[in-house]
Amino acid sequence: MSSYEEKVQSAIELRKAGVSFCKSNTKNFRDINFNGGILSLPPLEIDDTTESLLLNRMAFERLHAIAGNEVIAYAFFMDGLINIADDVALLRTEEIIMSWVGCDGNIANMFNKNT
Repeated sequence: MSSYEEKVQSAIELRKAGVSFCKSNTKNFRDINFNGGILSLPPLEIDDTTESLLLNRMAFERLHAIAGNEVIAYAFFMDGLINIADDVALLRTEEIIMSWVGCDGNIANMFNKNT
């Protein structure tokens, strides 16, 4: 049985397949679009609080059905898109990820361990 993450190719694999990346105009997690071979993603600033903020919002969404699943869906999508430090580096180059802490490997681990 395959999982959702296996269906989302990593950023590096998508680039090899000819997909381009660009930063969306908003920071809304729902502002993800694929059109004409271009995957647009909202920019994400990563600092010391990002991991706990995402985890807390995911927990809130799981406990309160009325809250929706915007953050959970975003986290699962990013987990599929980011497997290794090179995926993070590619997204940083496109200004989709802006990191104020740690190395690219730490950011990859943050997404891979929390979903």
